[in-house]
Amino acid sequence: MSKAADFPPELDYLVQAFTSFGFAQFGLKFLLEYPVDEDNQQEGENTHKLLFYRHIEDSVITSYCKPFKKSYGGMKNMKPDDELLKYNEKQIQIHNKIMCRRDKIIAHSDVEMQRISIRRIEFAPGLFSPQISYDLGPSLGREELIDFMDLIIRAKSSCFLAIQTNSFSRENFHFSRGINLGDMEQ
Repeated sequence: MSKAADFPPELDYLVQAFTSFGFAQFGLKFLLEYPVDEDNQQEGENTHKLLFYRHIEDSVITSYCKPFKKSYGGMKNMKPDDELLKYNEKQIQIHNKIMCRRDKIIAHSDVEMQRISIRRIEFAPGLFSPQISYDLGPSLGREELIDFMDLIIRAKSSCFLAIQTNSFSRENFHFSRGINLGDMEQ
């Protein structure tokens, strides 16, 4: 086997994006195959399952959005109207909704989009305790999840084709890049 070369920048962002879209596809496949009881999204017996689904949905959205966000180290950002992706108008709308959800709820918790509420509950005379109510369950309906899956498959396929085009023209297609976690800035 030949020695690994430096990872070429034109392939780096494609491989990173392909991997992120793959993680998103895997998580979304789980959500579609094992749907949550959307009629029972209140606290109670179903709370843990609903929170679990929320975490998976958040992970799916984060993985999908990663290639579109700023990356330190010179990684190129994808855009929904890039020649590579060629999203149509409906796909751009879905993409924008997912990006907004990531930016305002998952990653930054903008005040107007908070997913918890706290009420003051008196449990004894003069003694109060906060009661936290979480927004439970998936935030995307089944049809939105299906549209989102179509979007992920399109993005992943576009990256795959671009990787094939860029890599098989090279004699030596064995690239590697290591990460030293000790070198990462806090």
